[in-house]
Amino acid sequence: MSAVTHASRIARRPRKWSAILVAGVPLVSGAGLVGAGLVGAGLVGAGLGCARDPSVGEMTPVELSAAMSSSAPPAVFDANGDRVRRNEGIIPGATLLESARGYDLAKLPAAKADHVVFYCANTWCSAARTAAGRAREAGHTHVSVLPAGIKGWKAAGFATDALDARLAAD
Repeated sequence: MSAVTHASRIARRPRKWSAILVAGVPLVSGAGLVGAGLVGAGLVGAGLGCARDPSVGEMTPVELSAAMSSSAPPAVFDANGDRVRRNEGIIPGATLLESARGYDLAKLPAAKADHVVFYCANTWCSAARTAAGRAREAGHTHVSVLPAGIKGWKAAGFATDALDARLAAD
């Protein structure tokens, strides 16, 4: 049974399943399949793009905050669009990417072993994983995502910068 057929069958009874697996990797869980629009999209784009790459680590907002305060902080990258940035803000010190798929690789640290962390809106957003995958493909070896995204960062009580203030400073 194909992943699309499997997803369509499961979507008809969203309360009776826990995850969709593609090649043994969890894609989404709970009733979010319908809410995320993956059934209508036939698992194209965001659906398959959010499969977890085992070589990309995950961090919580607390872990990222502690890492940012360490002697060797990671480079943090915002993979959100301007609407999310205006509504939710930006993690202080994050570099803004123009696109998760086509950002300028020169924005990444020259040292491929330096820690880089990508975030987007929340757990349903796949832009951070897409951007992280691009960094891995470019040879970066210490790549992480913040699955909770900017919304999880704020929910954990951490400060954000306003987009307009950041654009004026850049």
